[in-house]
Amino acid sequence: MLAVIGVHQSIAAEPDVGRLIAPGIADDAVLASIGDDEITVGQFRREMAVRSGGIPGQFASAEQRRALLDHMVQYRAMVAQARAEGYDMDPDVITVFERAMVAKFQTDQLVAPRENLDVTDDEVAAYYAEHRADYDRPERSRAAIVFFKSSPLATEEKKQELQERVQQALEEAKALDPTITHFGTVARKYSEDRASRYVGGVIGWLIKYPNRQYKWEAPVVEAVFSLSEPGQIAPIIHTEKGTYLVRLVDRETASPRPFDQVKNGIRHQLMRSRTQQLDQTFEAGVLASINVDINQEILSGIEAPTSATQTVEEQRPPQLPAG
Repeated sequence: MLAVIGVHQSIAAEPDVGRLIAPGIADDAVLASIGDDEITVGQFRREMAVRSGGIPGQFASAEQRRALLDHMVQYRAMVAQARAEGYDMDPDVITVFERAMVAKFQTDQLVAPRENLDVTDDEVAAYYAEHRADYDRPERSRAAIVFFKSSPLATEEKKQELQERVQQALEEAKALDPTITHFGTVARKYSEDRASRYVGGVIGWLIKYPNRQYKWEAPVVEAVFSLSEPGQIAPIIHTEKGTYLVRLVDRETASPRPFDQVKNGIRHQLMRSRTQQLDQTFEAGVLASINVDINQEILSGIEAPTSATQTVEEQRPPQLPAG
C-alpha cells in the first residue's frame, strides 16, 4: 500500500535545494510509505541536494520532484522485494555491504586525525639536508653510435672486410668538422642501426645511475661514460651483436637540485608517510581490541589454487544499486 502526502507547490525563494519542499514540513514527516518502509521529507530533501549537484533551479518544478519521488519509491520497492526473497542474506550482498561499512567506518574514524596531520617547513628542510644526495641530478651523457652487424659464422674474408669498413668509418668521423660532435653523414653512410643512422647516430641521453637498465649492451654504455669531452670517440667496441663506434655528443655532470625545486615533493612524501603510519596505527588498534585466534596448522595445510576457475569479472562483487 503506497501513501503519499501532499507536496507544497510553491518554490521557496531561498536557493538551497533542500528547501524546495515548504520549510514548514518537518524532516521526519513521512512523505511516502512502501510496505513497512518509509521515505521521510528529510531523506527526500537530501536526495534532491545530492542529485542537484548544487546547481540552482534543479527540482524547481513539481513534476521534477514527483519524478524523483517515484524513482525513490521504485527503488525502495525493489529493496523490499529483494529482502523478502532473502537477498539480504546472500553472501555476495553481505560481502559488498561489509566492504561499504568498513570503508565508511575507516573514513569516519580517520577524517579528523588526517586533517590534523601537518608537515612543517623546518621538517621539510631537515629532510632535504639529511637526504640531499637523493635529490642530486645524476651524471648523464648523450651519445652517438655507428653500428656494424656481424655474424659469428662469417668467413675470415668477411671479417676482414668488416674491419676495413669500420676503420674507414672511423677515419671519416675523425675528419668531420670539429664543431660536429655526432657522427653526421658517417652514420648515414655506414650505420646499420636504423633508429639513429639518419640523425647523426645520436641515441639520446644515458643516465649514470646504479643498476639502471639500458637498451644498449654493457660495453657500449661503459664506453659512453668513459668519455669526458663532447666529440671524443671511444676505441672500437666489439660485442656479440656487432661492432660499434661510440662518440660523446654532450655530457652533464651530477649536480644538486635546488631546495625550492623539490620541497613540495618532499612535503607530499612526508605527508603520505605520516598518513600511512596513522592508518597502520588505527588498524593495529582495531585488531588489538578484539580476540583473534589463527589456526596456523590448518592454514599451512591449505593448498594454493592451481588454476583460475573464475574470470576477473566473475570474481568481482556486484555493484551497489543507485538510489
